[in-house]
Amino acid sequence: MHGPTEGAELEALLDSGVIGRYDVVNHRGDDDSMLVSVGKGRGGVDIIINRRYVEADLRILTGFIEPHFMAGFSGGRKAVCPGIAGVRTMRYAHSPMCSNHRCQRQVLSTASGA
Repeated sequence: MHGPTEGAELEALLDSGVIGRYDVVNHRGDDDSMLVSVGKGRGGVDIIINRRYVEADLRILTGFIEPHFMAGFSGGRKAVCPGIAGVRTMRYAHSPMCSNHRCQRQVLSTASGA
């Protein structure tokens, strides 16, 4: 897992005006108090993502899209999984059992409610 984005790194990403005006949340996939199950995926795996994201009226995820040696591209829908997924969901989505794109799409569509 990546560490939180803080300080100068956060200001470079979002600008101090945004940080001062809005509640910026760093996701912690290992903190069960921040997570909620949104259903079951392939093989019965729990799809667990960030509770504040699920309950929000407006959802903004940050990141970028770039070529990825295993996934084709990083970013985009991956801002949800693995981006704001719980550790168990993230590990499943990145496991050899779920290395094909169809499995990953199924996990992501369950997480997004599509």
